[in-house]
Amino acid sequence: MDTQSTQYASILCIGDELLDGRVSDKNIAPLSRVCAAHNIAVQQAMFTRDDRGALTTALQWLQRQKPSWVLITGGLGPTEDDRTREEAAAFFDAPLEHDAKAMEIIEARFKARQKQVTENNHKQAMFPKGATIIYSDVGTASGFMITKESTSYIFMPGVPREVAWFCEQRLGNIINQSKEQVKAQSTHTFYITGIGESGCETRLLPLPLPSTLHDQVKLSWRANDPLIELSVTAPDTLMETLTHHIYSTLDSYVLSQDALPFEALGKKLLEQGAEVTTAESCTGGLVAGAITAIPGSSGWFKRSFVTYSNESKQALVGVKQDTLESYGAVSAHTVAQMSRGANKAAGSTHAIAISGIAGPSGGSEEKPVGTVYFGLDTPHGTYTHRAHLVGLDRERVRLRSVYIAARLLLWSLNASKAREEQIEELGLSPYTIEE
Repeated sequence: MDTQSTQYASILCIGDELLDGRVSDKNIAPLSRVCAAHNIAVQQAMFTRDDRGALTTALQWLQRQKPSWVLITGGLGPTEDDRTREEAAAFFDAPLEHDAKAMEIIEARFKARQKQVTENNHKQAMFPKGATIIYSDVGTASGFMITKESTSYIFMPGVPREVAWFCEQRLGNIINQSKEQVKAQSTHTFYITGIGESGCETRLLPLPLPSTLHDQVKLSWRANDPLIELSVTAPDTLMETLTHHIYSTLDSYVLSQDALPFEALGKKLLEQGAEVTTAESCTGGLVAGAITAIPGSSGWFKRSFVTYSNESKQALVGVKQDTLESYGAVSAHTVAQMSRGANKAAGSTHAIAISGIAGPSGGSEEKPVGTVYFGLDTPHGTYTHRAHLVGLDRERVRLRSVYIAARLLLWSLNASKAREEQIEELGLSPYTIEE
């Protein structure tokens, strides 16, 4: 699990003078420093002209990027070409309203300078309805903040001296207060096998949440054959519902959560005081290699048998000769005996056995290349599973078999109720071995 602390911001500076060479920008640096100090990563810094509609176009583009913060400077002055507040009102569908306190500040500032308030200064006391006004102690332009679809838009004047004051006196506090109000969120990663990305998404969507909460959830997919990694970022208050939904819809396809499958396997074995042994034919020790790649595996891994030949299957893990003659090395009967024999020989509690046709040759009409059998011997019974990994090359057949083995072992360590419910889903067949 990764608790999210980093947020993202975009900076938008408004003014013809920034684009025609009259003025060099001095606002991006102080704004970026405030963001960095509060663990907010700036994704982009943009400039736009004072032309009518330019701000709206920029805001529409930024809205699609879905940053946590958009910091906007410029266009809050008293003259006709200062159009920021009007365009903001239109963009947020929030008509401008007069604020008495902002007007008092403007009048006090003019009085201190022994000047008269002009008519156009009154527009600087107008703000979009519902906006949080950020009163200024410098200049005549107060800023304002509007939150829409989990993005907070902060509008500030463009004069560098005034922006510097906002950075020093207001912006950090606003960010801190907002973060305290935002519900804590986390990211959980689920490791899935046996189903593709499209199949996962089809099962998962729509999410069992009100549509108003969908924007608070982010699903990220990463295909890393034979695993699918699904990362879910959401407020902690929603995570229990989402986790239950993932397990209930994807069922036994989920290998593990917040830990790689073999790490999760080791943890479960340690928790239950159990140990595992492997007996491998077509995978040639790959499962044992994946197990022993995990630090501490000596605490739960007993022994590995690589029984590639029929003779080794008989000599090392007790497969009966008549079983091999009657059913062949690649069969449910053989892997069941392999798993039971490996368990007994090693003195472990769980054993996984694999025998298959990885290719590129060796297949038949009955057992084509990609046919792999798995035997699973556990304290609650012996099971077999047949996988049809057709259309894959030798390497991928072997690699997928490794994670099918992990899937079966993890299933065997779940609660008994979960085991019973998932037998059909996993394609398992209980097997009785005559001693």
